[in-house]
Amino acid sequence: MALGFNGGTNVITGLATGGLPDGSVDTDSLATSVNVFREVDQWRITSNLSTSNDWLDENWERNDTNFSKIGTGVEVDTGAFSFPNTGIWLIQLNMVCYYSNNDRRYNGGQIYATTNNSSYAEMANSYSYMGDASYAYASTHTQIVLDVTDVSNQKVKFKVEASGTVYFMGNSDYNRTCATFIKLGAT
Repeated sequence: MALGFNGGTNVITGLATGGLPDGSVDTDSLATSVNVFREVDQWRITSNLSTSNDWLDENWERNDTNFSKIGTGVEVDTGAFSFPNTGIWLIQLNMVCYYSNNDRRYNGGQIYATTNNSSYAEMANSYSYMGDASYAYASTHTQIVLDVTDVSNQKVKFKVEASGTVYFMGNSDYNRTCATFIKLGAT
């Protein structure tokens, strides 16, 4: 039977199982064409941080409740996250905070990156309005896409701030303030 293609149904006909010769489709090409992520990792802070302006440099743990990293995963040392390999990475930061008996107008966070393992520059930020109630929760989210070409020197860090002291929330059983890293493709 000859090979055929039905454009209306996008079905190839006339191809028997095992009908392609070895080497016709390799797994690297197939994975790229279907956009399979080979690196996904997620970290969270495990306890509340009471601050109005500070780096998120302590109490990080990899999400171990309902997820296991895909690939090698990122590593953290004193709040600085390093990448296992080069590529285009999506980095997301989610923050949840609360306050009580105070008037706080906003909360937010920033993503900082370095290319020399020393000087960090702000790459993204996001803020939310908390209102003037005596007790309130708020959350915000920010993200960047980063071209990582040097795994020895390129890193990211996170910073949080608010108009007064609030609790940026952490937990070791589920995500509150957390960061997600997804490698989108090659650099």
